[in-house]
Amino acid sequence: MKYIISLLLLFASFKSFACPCQPLGKINDEQYNKYDFIVKGKIAFTVTKGYIKYIVVNVSKSYKGKVKAQKITIITSAVDGLCGIDASEGEDWLFFGSKIEGSYSTDPCTRTKKVHQKAGDPAGEEIKDDLKYLEKKLKTSKKREAITE
Repeated sequence: MKYIISLLLLFASFKSFACPCQPLGKINDEQYNKYDFIVKGKIAFTVTKGYIKYIVVNVSKSYKGKVKAQKITIITSAVDGLCGIDASEGEDWLFFGSKIEGSYSTDPCTRTKKVHQKAGDPAGEEIKDDLKYLEKKLKTSKKREAITE
């Protein structure tokens, strides 16, 4: 009995350290403006060193942040419960994040998510809405650039 109670307490303590994220709702200009960069790309590979996971991404599209490199490295926590994301080689992702001192970083409390979701997963609708919003935003910014040139 003591063993079972100890296990339950252990699992409860792990749960209390989980990353506390607020629901983000539908993407809008206010949320868009919070991020330094937004890119879509395929995971080339990941490397974990201690508590840090380095995600190397082949960028297919940059929506914000003037990311011109075809390949960037994004940093996240290597531990899911400590605000890391679980990205694997070959997956397509939409990354939202910060750029601090030249390094890109993200976490699960951003809008970052896998592009292809399982049927019925609410994240599937979110990703469609996010991409639709970002494409419209990109088109608008290109029109503004053309006008100012």
